[in-house]
Amino acid sequence: HQDRGIDQQKLFLLPSTVDPTRFNEVGERPLKEFYIGYFGSLTFRRDDIGVLLDAFATLHSKGKAAKLVLGGFCTDEERQKIRERINELNIQDGVLLVEYLSRNEILRYIGHADILVMVRARDIESDASYPSKLTEFLASGRPVLSVNVGEVADYLEDGVTAFLVPPGNSEAMAGRLSYMIEHYEETIEVGHRGKELTNNVFNYKYQAKRMIGYIQKINK
Repeated sequence: HQDRGIDQQKLFLLPSTVDPTRFNEVGERPLKEFYIGYFGSLTFRRDDIGVLLDAFATLHSKGKAAKLVLGGFCTDEERQKIRERINELNIQDGVLLVEYLSRNEILRYIGHADILVMVRARDIESDASYPSKLTEFLASGRPVLSVNVGEVADYLEDGVTAFLVPPGNSEAMAGRLSYMIEHYEETIEVGHRGKELTNNVFNYKYQAKRMIGYIQKINK
């Protein structure tokens, strides 16, 4: 907008926001096994869930002791495609495709995940956005691996507050997941630093104060 001549004083950038207290109480761990979780829309086009399945298949073939949990909305057609892909990759014993989850169940699965993954295809929508579910993943304090699309890199630094990989690259995702599992103490620390961002940058109260200040300023 600045490049198009809009006065900078009239512009206000508000990032995705979250209430980090949502994850203060998440109940008991849903699985005993170490698990990688993805929770959001389950599609092959926009969310590019196939890349995550391919990356997990690589991990699975190398004997990494992890389970992949997929939860979220999808059509019956997409669910069938996911099951077919799982069968083609021969990872049936490593993937849990959960059905409808209540709000509390979603918090439980997210809050106890050993690694959370945000995957999305590279398209015009992704280039012009920041995924809201990524902010929720950070708020949980769990380690996060995200594809680097849109505004993600404007807020997150690879290996510092999250782990970032290029979109559409299952080999890069598999490699990063493998690193995170093998260096899990480091991975946990990255998760903690990611959560710190939800106490300020992504915190809804912090951003509300910024917005109020901005409105008061332009109304003078």
